[in-house]
Amino acid sequence: MYRIYTAAWQALWGRCCWVCEAPLGQHPNSGHNTHKLNAVLGHLCCQRCQVQLPNTHTARCRHCGLTLGPRLQQFGWRLCRHCRQHQPDTAHTPLRTLVCADYSPPISNWIQALKYGQNPSWAKDLGQWLAACLHAQQTHAYCPRPTVLMPVPSHPAKVQKRGYNQAQLLARVMGQQLGLAVDTHTLVRTSHTTAQAGLGREGRWHNLHGAFACTRPVPQGAVVALVDDVITTGATLDRCEEALRKAAQDSNLNVMRLAIARTPE
Repeated sequence: MYRIYTAAWQALWGRCCWVCEAPLGQHPNSGHNTHKLNAVLGHLCCQRCQVQLPNTHTARCRHCGLTLGPRLQQFGWRLCRHCRQHQPDTAHTPLRTLVCADYSPPISNWIQALKYGQNPSWAKDLGQWLAACLHAQQTHAYCPRPTVLMPVPSHPAKVQKRGYNQAQLLARVMGQQLGLAVDTHTLVRTSHTTAQAGLGREGRWHNLHGAFACTRPVPQGAVVALVDDVITTGATLDRCEEALRKAAQDSNLNVMRLAIARTPE
């Protein structure tokens, strides 16, 4: 019923804010953005609601995507306290994980609508948002430019039940926006695991053992960007990267992780 109401409203009045449902044409930011990222956000919600989005412009750990608080930013940290234990934190530390915002309302509601609410059309706006976030980072030397986008694969049984793989929809939109190739055939899901909800990082890691594989070698020099809707613990993307590295022709394969949202600590 909500989808029918929203479609009818937009047919009559044009786009409306995804948060408060007010027509976007009534807000001054809807037609005066020059920055691409702000323009995409203005396409999703009004200026009043944009400031309430959870950590959309906050500095994040370049490795895992967790937010960096004001104090850590004052110290000049580019990695969170967890990731600093495993690698050096320098100005040249490459961007490994990019997310648009925290997985909290209203963004968590948007992703759930895409994922469980039979709203595949929402992938267009969310994919454009993720593409704009990546485009904004490309001006920095620490951000590699992907050569190919690979959506996290779903098991065929899940795709058949849902009707689509939301990560694949997001990747296709990003590919169109950024002029990047989208590969949906190399990385595949080989087993249908039990639900991840309620499992911690270690439980998710073990649950996904052997769940992904590559059907062909990953070319030398490739910069692969894995695309998903949400990063919770990172276990799914870890297993995907594990499969890619096993199939890589280059031991120094560069793998990035892109998602709409990251579950906060």
